[in-house]
Amino acid sequence: MSKRVPRYSEEVSDPRLSARRCIVVGYALSALGTLVDVVALIHSGYLGQGSFRADIQLIALTLASVASLWTWWILSKVASFVTEFNAALRSAFLGMMVVSLCLCVEYANYLWNSPGLDQFTSSVWLQEVGSCVTAVGFFLLARSFSGDAHRAEEPQRTVSEA
Repeated sequence: MSKRVPRYSEEVSDPRLSARRCIVVGYALSALGTLVDVVALIHSGYLGQGSFRADIQLIALTLASVASLWTWWILSKVASFVTEFNAALRSAFLGMMVVSLCLCVEYANYLWNSPGLDQFTSSVWLQEVGSCVTAVGFFLLARSFSGDAHRAEEPQRTVSEA
């Protein structure tokens, strides 16, 4: 079975691939924000100074953000190519958009009291921007599943071809 390689112009104009890139960049910014926070706390000598539970929380948050980036890299790649479950995927991506928007509101609320960019807020700003970019990506991906008329003329790609 030969694998069809999409032309560069197809990849650039495909809204699902653009949305996928947006989601992955958003999660990468959020992961970078948590890593900046961890590095700053380690550099200041916080790790080991607080309670064991606080250290576990810090490590778990960092691992969760990296795992989110990795997971959405894979899932958004699959969703970019599979079109069998359009309604379910659209609903799921709209739900993830709401989650990202809620995180945007949470970070904006936190930054409301200290809006400047300094060593204490730089990681929060990265997470804020990452959540907003991710929300836009989920919106674009959900919207791409609402009308697949533009894809009717091209052959459906399967997961094994992705």
